[in-house]
Amino acid sequence: MAKWFHTRIHEARERAGLSQAELADKFKISGATISNWENRVSEPREDQREKVLEWVEKIEKSHRRRSSERSAEDEGAVEDDGALRALEAIYEFWPQSRIAEALSVSQASVSNWLRTGNVPAKYADTLKPLVAELTKETAEKREPRAEDPHLEETVYADWLRSALEQQSLNAVELAQRSGVHVNTVLALLEGRTEKPQERTRQRLEKALRATGVSESVAASEQDPWYYIGLDWTAEEIDQVPDEPGVYMIHDRLGRPAYVGVAHKGAGGIRARLKKHNELRWTSDRKVASRFSYALTSRMPREDASQLAKSVEKLLIKFMGNAILINEHGVEDIAG
Repeated sequence: MAKWFHTRIHEARERAGLSQAELADKFKISGATISNWENRVSEPREDQREKVLEWVEKIEKSHRRRSSERSAEDEGAVEDDGALRALEAIYEFWPQSRIAEALSVSQASVSNWLRTGNVPAKYADTLKPLVAELTKETAEKREPRAEDPHLEETVYADWLRSALEQQSLNAVELAQRSGVHVNTVLALLEGRTEKPQERTRQRLEKALRATGVSESVAASEQDPWYYIGLDWTAEEIDQVPDEPGVYMIHDRLGRPAYVGVAHKGAGGIRARLKKHNELRWTSDRKVASRFSYALTSRMPREDASQLAKSVEKLLIKFMGNAILINEHGVEDIAG
């Protein structure tokens, strides 16, 4: 048994994503014991061996099933020159991680398609219109490929990803079905946009045939006074209320590029953003990529302390990818 047990338990532990200490805790033994087993210093007792092998075989079975699914997917790959050209063109705009998110596949699959030139036939019809959309957006000014997105875990992203899985849809198909731009869908999945505005939310839920969001998602939407990381498009700007408030335009890397204020008599935030959208500098997606805003009339202000906390929360979120010691949702050090 010593010739193979150490290898099997080591591989099973890594496939399960567990540390030696975490696996030891599972079997109520010490981390040193797991280390000894993996390094062939000792072997489990007979009563331990049965429990450990049962778990190892369960992990191995799961791994074989996933490998079989990947093989079945690879068998569907075809040398489709049109699909390959489309994938290569999309790769000029998006990193592999974003393409993978859009198609609901692993990044390793995208890397393999680009390396071998074999693209599964079922993705061809999705890739071709997508590259047409991306090319149309940058017909006048081609921007360099975006960097790998810094993913943020948000409640809405978790719900949306789960809903897509249940419907067997990917982000591109959801965009086509809902009429919401694919970049907006991806921004929500990647957590760069914290939550959708009302019209976008309704379109997505209708397309997903969702009867209602989960309680956790509903709770996350109880702050309708601010929105973070919205895509800089006319569609998103049109949804902004005509109310007074403050706003920020972010560059492609999520850094603050412009901060503004909208007064009640000047038409509110929507009017200000529309004026910005007519200017030359906002047509450059490297400079004007996303925007955030807060409606000051809706800010929680039960008392001065509550208002101060609301302003702090807003400032931290508005900073985007600017370097701060604070983290999103940070608690006041004074408690």
